[in-house]
Amino acid sequence: MTRADRTAGQLPLLSPAEAVTPEHPVLRVVIPCSKWKVLAEATASRHDLDERRAHTHERLGALAQPARGLYTGRAYQRSLAEVDRFAERRPDLPVALHIASAGYGIVDSHEPLVPYEAVMGSGVRQWTERGRFLGMPQQALSLIESCDLTIFALSQPYFAGAALASMEPANGYGVLIGVGQSPTSSRLRSIIASRAQARGFGTTEREIASVVLGRLLAQIARHGLDVARDLPVDPMEWPQS
Repeated sequence: MTRADRTAGQLPLLSPAEAVTPEHPVLRVVIPCSKWKVLAEATASRHDLDERRAHTHERLGALAQPARGLYTGRAYQRSLAEVDRFAERRPDLPVALHIASAGYGIVDSHEPLVPYEAVMGSGVRQWTERGRFLGMPQQALSLIESCDLTIFALSQPYFAGAALASMEPANGYGVLIGVGQSPTSSRLRSIIASRAQARGFGTTEREIASVVLGRLLAQIARHGLDVARDLPVDPMEWPQS
């Protein structure tokens, strides 16, 4: 079975909803999915999505919903709220939200997904292999090159899966929030979100990336997109937004 066979039928799960993703965003934000999801009568396994996706979507299509509404984890919900708050505050800077998923790759937040259970694996090798299988490096590169600024606020499995550290975009600019290898490209930069920042901001390591994302979006809302290039690498050194 080819990858085209596995992904066939992915999109026509729900009736088309009213378009809410901007047609030409200047800013994209990529956040990770969460283990915790809305309750469902049935779920797809990673194997279901990898090997018989079209059949699985047909079987579970009635349970599908836009990706942004599928996850209930605290860090995810916080990131979602920060992006929505930015969109309300700066409607002149169209923002598109994307979600990194171990079952689907990097998807638009309004793409319909069926309930599922999947993980990236254990360790860098499995994370990298999983990301390659799902097409994450190509998806991430396409996002960066398609707008002015793309922010990735991800956990280490998704950073590795998207191969962000070694990526070389020809256009656009990307900010990587988290802990990991520094990017080699001059079009990418890192912002630290580690244990020290979690302590400093009074939050947990699990939620620190979402906290820093909110602070970065607040800086952009006040000062514009270019501020993302100039802020110190440690968000604890940023001016009050």
